Parts: sequence; structure tokens; C-alpha cells
Amino acid sequence: MIHIIPHTRSSLYADQFLERDELLRRLQERRATVASKTRRPARETNISQSSDADTPLAVHLMKLTESGALLGAVKLNPSELRPPQSAHGQMQALQTLPAQIGSWDASDFCFRAGPHMKRTFADIMLGMLEFSLTWEIKSLNFLIDEDLLPVLNLLPIAVQVMGAAVEVHGASCAPATLRITPEALRGMRALMKAKSPILHLAADQAPPSPLGQ
Repeated sequence: MIHIIPHTRSSLYADQFLERDELLRRLQERRATVASKTRRPARETNISQSSDADTPLAVHLMKLTESGALLGAVKLNPSELRPPQSAHGQMQALQTLPAQIGSWDASDFCFRAGPHMKRTFADIMLGMLEFSLTWEIKSLNFLIDEDLLPVLNLLPIAVQVMGAAVEVHGASCAPATLRITPEALRGMRALMKAKSPILHLAADQAPPSPLGQ
């Protein structure tokens, strides 16, 4: 299941957010290593925390195991609340994408490495579609690693690259927009053989703590 975590319930997922921050830190380190090998200087932006402070409308989608361990996550935020200025490279790059009512930004993607990673990626994409249609969101803006563009082309979704690639933490990323349609949701559910919604609203009780095991 994909947990929907609004701002008001984020404290119940404190351990999962710590895991998320660790995954983001490792992602930056890997990109910095690749950049150094290709002699491309990576920006020294600290990504151990989220790309920017959450707004009251920010929503996190997290895929958890039954024991509460984090497999993948993404943050969604209305694009009209995007900060006009940011020291974070990811948010600077998102400025090239439209900020308007009905358009949200997807950022802080992270996935735990392992054989389940591709499934987690697909589940997160399906969760984003379900959430967006429920909230009447028309499109999602995000940055996609250029190496992952062929993977997106295999999915039954409408993704449009909106400009030239930009460098973020040593990785070449393309600014893109995902158009939200019922057809895209039906196509993703058919592809994944999902017979029921994948989203789970965060409860008033914290999930199991993977850090306490």
C-alpha cells in the first residue's frame, strides 16, 4: 500500500521520514561520485533534508512494508505555492515548469535499492495518478533522470519533456509534465494487474517503527 501523509499527520511517520532523508542523502552521494568520475562538479547542496520546507498543503506518498520500512517516497505540492527562490538545485530546476492552479510539483523521489525497486517505482506512479484524480489535479511537474526516460516511455502515461536537461547534484535531469487522465490510471492498473486502489490514508496511529527493530 501507498500511505498518503498530509502535513497534519507527518509526526506519526517520524521514523519513515528519517529513512527518507537517509535515502536522499545516499542518492546525492552516488550522484556526486558519478559526477567526479566524469569530471562534472556536483553542486554541494545538502539533500539530507527535503528539497524545501513543506507547505500546509504538501502531501507525501510513501510505500511501506508491513513492518513499516520505507521502500519509496515522493512529495507532492501545489505548483502555485512553489517558492520563487530556492537554494536547492532541484527546486531551481522546477522553476522552468508551469506554476498554475491544477498543476502540482512532484519532488524528493527516492527508492530503496533491491529487487523490488521497479515495482516500487510503478506503485508510486500509480499512487500519484490515483491521488491526482481524487484531488482534481490536472498535471504533475517533476524532474526525471535522463537515463530513466526510456522506462517512462514503456508506461501507459502521457509524459511531455518541457525543456532542455538541467544538471542537479551531478545528474542530468529533464523537466517534464505528467498529464493526469482517467485513461492513464486505467492503463497503469491494467499493466500492474491492480484490482483495487493502492492508496491508504494515514491513520491516527503511527505505523510500525522499522528503526526500533
